[in-house]
Amino acid sequence: MKYLSPTFLDSFRYYCDANDEYADKSRRDLLDRLNGISVTTEAMQMGTDFENLVYAYVDGRASLDSENPLTPIVEGMAGYIRGGLRQVRVETQILPDVVIHGFIDVLHKNTVYDIKTTSRYEFPKFLRKNQHLAYLAALKDCGITTFKYLITDFSSYYVETYHWRDSMLDELRGRANSFFDYLKIDPEMSEAFRLKTERRDKNV
Repeated sequence: MKYLSPTFLDSFRYYCDANDEYADKSRRDLLDRLNGISVTTEAMQMGTDFENLVYAYVDGRASLDSENPLTPIVEGMAGYIRGGLRQVRVETQILPDVVIHGFIDVLHKNTVYDIKTTSRYEFPKFLRKNQHLAYLAALKDCGITTFKYLITDFSSYYVETYHWRDSMLDELRGRANSFFDYLKIDPEMSEAFRLKTERRDKNV
C-alpha cells in the first residue's frame, strides 16, 4: 500500500506551479521530505509557536494581557476549539493501492479545525489545499462534513469554511494520480518514494 499525506500533495502542487527560479528548490524540498530530512523555516516556526500559544491559552497555561496584539486573535480562535480533541490521526483509502493519512489539529463538535498562519491573507487562500479534501473524505461516513481553517496574519484572524462534496474525492484521487504519473518521468523521485514506502512497511 502507498501512503500520502495532504501536506505532501500540497508540496507537490507547489513544485508543479513553481516558476523556473523556484522549481529546483521546491523539487529538492520534495525529495528531502521523502528522504526524512526535516527543515524548519522561520515562517514554519512562527506558525508552530502561534499554534502552541493558542493551545496553551485554551489549557490555561498561558495568559495574555489586553495590550498584546495577539490577545483578540488567540481568544477568538480559542472559542472555536476549546474542548476539542487534538492531533487526531485519520486515514482513508482513496485508490486501490493508495491511502491518504494525517493528523487533524482539532476535532470539535463534528467540525475539523486547522490553525494556519500567513504573512498575507486573501480569500480563499486555502481553496486548493488538500487537507480539507483528505480529512473530510476520511470522516464523512462519521457524519463529519465541515472543515474550518482558522487563519491569522498576526493582525487579525479569518475563517475559511469548506463542506464535503462528493466531487472532492475525485479531486483528491486526481491529485494523487498526478503525483504517481510524475514519478514515471523522475527516476530520483520515484526511487525516494519507493524507499520511503519500504521504510514504512518495515516499521509497521
